Amino acid sequence: MPNRRLQIACAAAGLVAPLVALAALFGSGLFPPEPANRTAAEIASFYAHHGDLKIAGAFIGFCAVSLAAPLVAVIGLRLFRIEGRHPIASFVQIVSGAATVVFLSIPLLIMLVAAFRPDRAPDTTQALHDLAWILFLIPVGPFILQNTAIAVAILRDRHPRPVYPRWVAWANLVIAASFVPDALLGFFKSGAFAYQGAVAFWIPTVTYGLWLNIMAITTIRAIRAEAREDAEAAAPTEAAPAAGPPVPAGVS
Repeated sequence: MPNRRLQIACAAAGLVAPLVALAALFGSGLFPPEPANRTAAEIASFYAHHGDLKIAGAFIGFCAVSLAAPLVAVIGLRLFRIEGRHPIASFVQIVSGAATVVFLSIPLLIMLVAAFRPDRAPDTTQALHDLAWILFLIPVGPFILQNTAIAVAILRDRHPRPVYPRWVAWANLVIAASFVPDALLGFFKSGAFAYQGAVAFWIPTVTYGLWLNIMAITTIRAIRAEAREDAEAAAPTEAAPAAGPPVPAGVS
């Protein structure tokens, strides 16, 4: 029998990840991003001010983002249940989900490096800052692929009791669409499409947080529903009434 408590713990990690990450990153001042149109001196001054706090925030945020990985794994198990012998969408979701964790984690370590030496040349710190935020936001491909794979699997579910409700598929597609404008942030240093702007930063940050919560909660429900179904299947059938004693031959 699968260890459902472990599966539920993995899914619940998706609820913990955004709470810890956002508290650490906003609390340390790393979120929201310093605008792309700031001068190198201004960016360097930002990382030098309370540098130890920024290092701590980046490290805690890095650890928190890693908690999305267990959620990705347990979503994969649920999609396996939907797809059966040919789990194409399940594998796509796992591979692309692992890539999203990498693309969210490495930029935070780059921010840590930017704060590590406050006495370095401002141009170098500015380059690290740009690298961190562009790497954090612009690689939208794996995010969109992961959401799409989940949606396809859910919409193809033909079980009498679907693993996920169909609205989760549509939510994944809407969230995937919210990431698309980030592909343009390389052309802007100010405004909504710059990496500090509403379209490039705030919208995908909110929608990814929603995604973590939606998938964590519905996956926990799916695990519990699976446990109930397995218990029902394993329950003994009602015993048939016992037959009466045999009637002797010749007795009517």
